[in-house]
Amino acid sequence: MTGGYTEMYCAWFESLPPEIGRELALSLMRLAPGGMLESAILTADPLDGFVPRLKRLASDPLRDAGTALTLATLTDFTFFERGDPDTWDKNEEILELLDEAQQALYSEDDAVAGDLSEWIAQNKLRHPLRARQWMKEQKSWRELRAGDLAPEAIHRALNRPTE
Repeated sequence: MTGGYTEMYCAWFESLPPEIGRELALSLMRLAPGGMLESAILTADPLDGFVPRLKRLASDPLRDAGTALTLATLTDFTFFERGDPDTWDKNEEILELLDEAQQALYSEDDAVAGDLSEWIAQNKLRHPLRARQWMKEQKSWRELRAGDLAPEAIHRALNRPTE
């Protein structure tokens, strides 16, 4: 495969469930050097215009390869963090601690306590599903990363003699 590495990444990214895509986009924007993935327009949703911004970075074959390699490395880093079962265990422990603290610090009729209690309950229910979703997407990422988006594959394509 020659060229279109950023397109391949974008196709994979667009296949993610929106919640996972949103979290990944936020992570990539936070990790990217020089704010290269941030939007010039303030938007509440990090997915707004994210894929078109990625595609604009790949304006020629060399930039396409560089963009894809950068995105892949940052995605690897994100999955390294999110793919570790200890991370999910620690998150679950934090939710439990928040729940205990909320119960100890707030009275039942406190409006803040109600909102916090609802948020904690929702996150405790969603936590196992989110962990499974991240693990599933990590598997699809590893397959893509081992194939067309492997650094060696991109390097070979860039160094292939032109005819």
